[in-house]
Amino acid sequence: MSIDRLELGPNIRNYIELNNSLDLVGIGRLVKRNKSTVLNKESNFILPSASALELESSHSTSDGNFINFLSNKMDIALEDAQVIYKKWCAELSFDLETKGKVALGGLGKFIKRGNQSTFEMEDAALAGNTFGLPALKLSRLTPVTPPVVAKIEEDLVVKSLRIKDKSDRNFLLNTAAVAALFMLLVFSYHYYWPSEKVNHLSHLKVDQERLNKDPEKLLVSEKFIPELIPGIVEPEEHVASCALIIGSFSRKSNADEIQEKAITAGYEVFTEEYHEFYRVGISMPCNEIQGAAFREVEEAFGIDPWLLIH
Repeated sequence: MSIDRLELGPNIRNYIELNNSLDLVGIGRLVKRNKSTVLNKESNFILPSASALELESSHSTSDGNFINFLSNKMDIALEDAQVIYKKWCAELSFDLETKGKVALGGLGKFIKRGNQSTFEMEDAALAGNTFGLPALKLSRLTPVTPPVVAKIEEDLVVKSLRIKDKSDRNFLLNTAAVAALFMLLVFSYHYYWPSEKVNHLSHLKVDQERLNKDPEKLLVSEKFIPELIPGIVEPEEHVASCALIIGSFSRKSNADEIQEKAITAGYEVFTEEYHEFYRVGISMPCNEIQGAAFREVEEAFGIDPWLLIH
């Protein structure tokens, strides 16, 4: 079974839009990243934020999720999708090594310089590449010469500023005098007013006078403790659960098939609908999911699983 790169282009573009990355065996990982607003080299345009594809050469593993995605989109078996994926990656890697430049239909091209491989994305290869924002052109400001003020007008301005400064100073002095008088009245009230005319009661005394029933037997505390409001229940703490996803299908029949296989094998099955897909996974406690769990599931189903925390 053979397939042209141009035929896989739309499927690859849709997969990256949903998952933000794609692993290519022997080449690396294509990753979608958002770049911040920057100035161009000539510093005369502000380029808006944009989505771009970059190649990370350190990753070269098999992408089991893309195989499931390809199987659903092309309506073929998982085994056929895996053969197409591996053959396509091998041809892409060979052409890149021999030719130094390989086009990926509708997305861009791979370029190899020495031992380093890069990816140059075509303009608007991804949906919403610039998020609908335009590039802004910069223009220099023209210096404005201040007008010449006549001598008479200048004298009037200076005189009015002096009057305003004097009125502001008088306002501040009057405000300070009123504040000082108020503080003096407060001081005299506390220190010279007859103490018998002021009835200061502590919180404990007020409570005891109100109760008026054996106050010596009551447990009274200075600390304020708010009452619990009936009907208000504190939310229960959410405990995360984990699952190793072994398939994500657009057709429910494919999801049911692999779900029955997992149940027959004795696994506890996890299922959920995500957008237009049906996810199937193996439920496990989060603290038990280690490397051995991944290898066990991969050997049982022939699919490289991925971890979902829900």
